Amino acid sequence: MKVPPAEVLCIVTARGGSKRMPGKNLRPFLGEPLLVHTLRAARESGCVGRVVVSTDAEDIASISREHGAEVPFLRPAALATDGASSIDVVVHVLDELALGEGYRPEVVLLLQPTSPLRTAQHVAEAMAALEAPARAIVSVSECKSPTWTYRLASSGHVAPALADEALVPPLGRGERFVLPNGAIYIARTDYLRAQAGFLGPDTFAYVMDARCSVDIDVEADFAFAERIARGDAR
Repeated sequence: MKVPPAEVLCIVTARGGSKRMPGKNLRPFLGEPLLVHTLRAARESGCVGRVVVSTDAEDIASISREHGAEVPFLRPAALATDGASSIDVVVHVLDELALGEGYRPEVVLLLQPTSPLRTAQHVAEAMAALEAPARAIVSVSECKSPTWTYRLASSGHVAPALADEALVPPLGRGERFVLPNGAIYIARTDYLRAQAGFLGPDTFAYVMDARCSVDIDVEADFAFAERIARGDAR
């Protein structure tokens, strides 16, 4: 059964600090703050009732409100460190909204500003995939077989990280290897709390093209994403 937009809470995580790229979430991407591209994708998807930004920074809160998102409270410092997990941030938002407003959404959608090539259409398609037996959806992109990965020791010696040939899918079975790309996480709220995250036995994949799956972590990612967005990358 399709989830009514009113029952869907979109949480956008955008803390102020970043060791690798200071000010990343407000850095201009195609002329607008990076964060704004994610807020627009959520709003234009047509499947979200509320968009709440979790941040510890007043400047991010101000920009978020200017673009139609809610920032009902600032994130505590303990959840704004490099070591803080996304699921802890999501649960904090859910707990605060439940305590302060009695608001308990049926579905949680987590979007991160570091995936600016994820569009409203991607969000809508992923949300449409949340049908039984799926209780959660995680966006992924295809990757090479994990059996091609090697462990590099400090001595310089290399050895296979995984030696299990069973990981290679038999020909003709149609199996593929994928990695979460960080763009879209969706879960029914009771499932998310029970699993303490988005991954579990009833989590299904939404496959995205690799060109739309750039997750900005360092300067090179930012430049590459802009080139793709402008149509300059091959």
